[in-house]
Amino acid sequence: MSYSEAQRAFSMGRLDHSRELISGVLIKKPNDVSVLKMAIQICLAQGDLSALYIYCKRILKVDPNDLFSQIHIGHACISMGRPEEILNICNNNSFRPELLFTLSVASRSTGNIDIARTKIKELQKIEGNTSRVQKFLIDIDLEESSDPSLGLSILEKYNLENMGTELKRFVHFKRAELLDKMGEYDQAFKEASLAHKNAPKVDIDIINKITETIISQLNEKLISSLPSLSLGDRFLTLIISSPRAGSSLLERLLNSHPSICGVGELSELTILSRRMHGQSTSNSSYPNSLLGVDLDFMRKLSMTSMARLKKIAQNKRRLVIKDLMQVRHGVLIKAFFKNSTVINLLRDKRDVAVSCWLSGLDVDLHSWTNDLHSISTYLLAHSRLSKHLENIQLKHHMNINYEDVILNPNDTLRYICKKMEVPWNDKILDIESRQNRLPTVQSRLVSSEITNQSIGRWKNYEKHLGSILEKLA
Repeated sequence: MSYSEAQRAFSMGRLDHSRELISGVLIKKPNDVSVLKMAIQICLAQGDLSALYIYCKRILKVDPNDLFSQIHIGHACISMGRPEEILNICNNNSFRPELLFTLSVASRSTGNIDIARTKIKELQKIEGNTSRVQKFLIDIDLEESSDPSLGLSILEKYNLENMGTELKRFVHFKRAELLDKMGEYDQAFKEASLAHKNAPKVDIDIINKITETIISQLNEKLISSLPSLSLGDRFLTLIISSPRAGSSLLERLLNSHPSICGVGELSELTILSRRMHGQSTSNSSYPNSLLGVDLDFMRKLSMTSMARLKKIAQNKRRLVIKDLMQVRHGVLIKAFFKNSTVINLLRDKRDVAVSCWLSGLDVDLHSWTNDLHSISTYLLAHSRLSKHLENIQLKHHMNINYEDVILNPNDTLRYICKKMEVPWNDKILDIESRQNRLPTVQSRLVSSEITNQSIGRWKNYEKHLGSILEKLA
């Protein structure tokens, strides 16, 4: 195995093969910076943040000021909710424009608003009033104002006429959020409607077709045909939920426990599935393609993944991952991580629908949120998939209601800790104890305290929701 062969395979788009080759080279040259950078490029192409993080750390041990590694570990740390780590790593190169935005986000996440503003202003001088700069400035302006009416006044100084489509949507969503807090529900719904106007829509039939395909693939025959490797003991905990169902809040609470590490939306199972599918001798689609994967390769890949996750957990007893795609990986969980804890987080679908409509999820990535009927179709489909996952009979599966987390946090979190086999610790109820560990975009919408204001929120928008209410009840 050689470095040049790995480069050639990578240039041809053979990512799995190039990764296998570069892994072989790294066994002989574990601290070779050029080889590690090649490994990082492969991880970037595969979306494998956990491995990327480990490789960047190796380079930074050799050269603490390596800009390439700082840039990429910065993105990984933001995704995994480790902004304080970025500030420590990137201090020496903080003047570099490639790092300024990452450092702005990290400073804001750790509560250093003044530093965040300084960094983003430096970036503004370099790249001008780009969309990301203006959105960030708006966000920190609003964060410094706890009064929604004052927040609306702040938004008035931004002229919509001179804004691009993306920034206009952003401002409309911000207005909707503030008006909702003020109890101006009709106006809030109108602002959200303006944000969704002309945004890409998704075909409802496609949602239903994908759902039927996944359900047909997750069958007992396939599960019984796969080996049971039982990796990781009870180390891994997976949170499954629809967007805006409260997974960020639950992860934040669990992350306050001294023995639990939350890493946000780390797509570890998706990466595993892609790599296994790429090595399959079967022409079947995933997950049936797993039947054509060599058992030794499965075991080695899964053990490598688990070892990497344990490094990321930094000696914590449990690692919590959110991944909205985990439902379709039920077979993978059952076969390789059957001792993992799986939390299926449920919330009143009517409240989820309202939250999706008002909160401004990525309108391209989550195009189903741009129409009320596609929102209801998606949420019903997700509900079906969650129920089907129960039929797989995962060993440590539990259904948790978001409403119970809010109304009875003590008993609910004690139950979860018992299921996760970690001792109870009162710090788990202190939502602000590790508030800088908020990795996702959605987590910025999480309140700093547990309140019941989000329960029954749909009633404020009942007249606007029409026929979807009956479907989601």
